Amino acid sequence: MNGVLDSKIGWAYKKLNYKEIWEHTKGANIKIGLIDSGINPNSELENSISQEFNLIDNSTNAPDDLNHGTHIAGILCGHGPKLTGVCPESRLEIYKVISSTHYLDSGLLHSAIDKAIQNACHIISMSLEYYEYDDQIQATITQNRNNCVFIAAAGNKGKLNRIKDSYPASYKDCISVGAVDENNIRYLRSNLSNHIDVMAPGTNIYSCTKNNSYTFESDTSFAVPFVSGLAALLGSFQITNNSFDAQKIKDAILNSTIYLGDKIEYGKGLISPVNSFNYLKNLQL
Repeated sequence: MNGVLDSKIGWAYKKLNYKEIWEHTKGANIKIGLIDSGINPNSELENSISQEFNLIDNSTNAPDDLNHGTHIAGILCGHGPKLTGVCPESRLEIYKVISSTHYLDSGLLHSAIDKAIQNACHIISMSLEYYEYDDQIQATITQNRNNCVFIAAAGNKGKLNRIKDSYPASYKDCISVGAVDENNIRYLRSNLSNHIDVMAPGTNIYSCTKNNSYTFESDTSFAVPFVSGLAALLGSFQITNNSFDAQKIKDAILNSTIYLGDKIEYGKGLISPVNSFNYLKNLQL
């Protein structure tokens, strides 16, 4: 681990203490379906991308004109000179469903989820929000909950969002992730909802962007990869022991949190990777 990681994005990593899990696994043999705005080339992500799917124009080239998916990919799998992601040995499949000229719609999201499932992704990570329920997406997630861990951003409307549910985070069997700052205080724009499951760091998160550059970002989108990466580490440990059980991974994450406060603001609390890893080990015995 280098000085840039320690001084810049180090606050999130130090808080979550992935290093103890890295002694056992760094996410090998796990495929993460990243449903987002695409990906830009960056040396931090060399050899991390297995395939790209642009569902907007039906191609296999998914450039990221929002620099959103690229930032998230770095938090997950960065392994270059200035960044060490949560699960640096996992592989990413990129599913582009949004761009600067194309807003998210449920039909495209459903197609991406279906394709990721067909391609045997172990984790589906969705740093997306919209406010339309789709019963077909719910059915797909429920049908595949034992084979794939679904994780999504709680959304960024803050206190204004007490009534409307944000999707895909609010779908049953999808882990909904809110954002906290370095002091475990809810990020101001992180949604309040009865559907919040867990919290993760989501303010001033350092990661890569286009042209081998780096930047800081804040919102629930950037909290999601800390949970998706944890799921990848847990899944990798399972595979090392000749199994993969998405429900056990979800249970390990949800039942090992650190209480932070009111459920509508903080869900079950802050994720605890070490607690989750120990919980899973006990389940594996």
